[in-house]
Amino acid sequence: MLAFFTLLWLRFNVGTADTTPPVLQIEDTKPFIFHVLMTVRLNENGFVSCAALETATSYTPSISQMKTGTGLDGYDSASAVANTYYNLVVAVLSPATLYDLYCYAEDSFVNGFTLSQIAATRQVIATASGGDYVAPVFSYLPPNFVVESTAVTVYVQLNEDGTVWCVAREDTGSGTITPTSAEILLNTNVAAWATTTVQASQNYQSSMRLAGLSEGTTYDLYCFAQDAAGNYIDGTPALVSDPSKISATRLPFQTLSIFIPSTLIVTAPGPVQYPVKPAAWNTFLPACTGEPLPGERCERDAESWLKAPEYPNHKLISLDSHPSDGCFGHLPPAAPGGGPFVLLLRRGKCAFARKARRARAAGYDALLVVDQQPVQYLSTLPDMIADTDENPGIPSWILGKTDGNALLSTLASYTAGYVTLDITDAYRMPALGIYQSDIYGQRVYMKQ
Repeated sequence: MLAFFTLLWLRFNVGTADTTPPVLQIEDTKPFIFHVLMTVRLNENGFVSCAALETATSYTPSISQMKTGTGLDGYDSASAVANTYYNLVVAVLSPATLYDLYCYAEDSFVNGFTLSQIAATRQVIATASGGDYVAPVFSYLPPNFVVESTAVTVYVQLNEDGTVWCVAREDTGSGTITPTSAEILLNTNVAAWATTTVQASQNYQSSMRLAGLSEGTTYDLYCFAQDAAGNYIDGTPALVSDPSKISATRLPFQTLSIFIPSTLIVTAPGPVQYPVKPAAWNTFLPACTGEPLPGERCERDAESWLKAPEYPNHKLISLDSHPSDGCFGHLPPAAPGGGPFVLLLRRGKCAFARKARRARAAGYDALLVVDQQPVQYLSTLPDMIADTDENPGIPSWILGKTDGNALLSTLASYTAGYVTLDITDAYRMPALGIYQSDIYGQRVYMKQ
């Protein structure tokens, strides 16, 4: 009885054993100057190879040659997983030459193609005689990037005309997975995305802004690039994709924590309340740098504050029509006595700190700048303090375009000094304490 079942088991297994080679699909064949890129797929696990022989002296390669690559003009192979695409680089070939291409497949049970099946895969192609198939060289341009609270501006360059794409992926503490080229190009599975063109007329340099990020969050930046001839930095389409070229672009960064907007209240003829954005140096006021102005004295420094600074009952003096926006030339001085005065200026093309220093020198106690840019550009305020690390000595704020126009309309109906303001700075508590330093200086945050 045991012998009967043993024989039955053998018959069953012998009858169902895989004795046929896998099915090979040649999905694409692209000739280049020194190689041919072939995309292939098997219907089961196994081994696949493709080879090239000059047409003038061609013959059907042997099974041994197709498995080892010996005695061929070009060759590449791969261990294949069923129904998975593989790119084979058949190299090294000669330019402008006719070649016969042959392929071979074998499954994991060592069922391989016969000579006639190898011969049936024959294709005749001609390698290219010239053209640009060299990947562009990508690099970041110092300072590499500038972070904001919900965005990052990236500075890039190529060695030739082309296009650059950059994305941000959030790092929750365990690192990020390098995105594929498709994810970068199609803006999928990323937190933010942007693209820009690079041209010789711009010294092959450009920048882009990735918006929509979360405040106080760690991200990894990745970039991808293509030249004008269609070559990508990962070697495609001429070569097999090299993901390490994308991984090499990784740059970690952390967005800034957002200020709770300071509060500006128009007390006369108000009350009307507006959110304003404070200058970074407000946290260091009152100033104790340099020689004090007449009547000025040094107060406690920023680290001794127990609450947010307040600036009550300041009279607003508008010079919004001043031709230089306060950047240069004569500034009408504040009236002696009767203050404190807040000078109102429009946003111009000079540094925020320059306006503040000139306003202080003219006798004003504070500065309010009305933004001429749409609200989405308000977050670029830190660029306006890129002038000096010196404390200008008076508190300063910027008011958004819409609210600024409303305030200017109010001012137009009253005499100078009639409109008064109460302004309070309130800073968000950071994760590591009430004092925080970043690329724009130290911030002092009140407890919430």
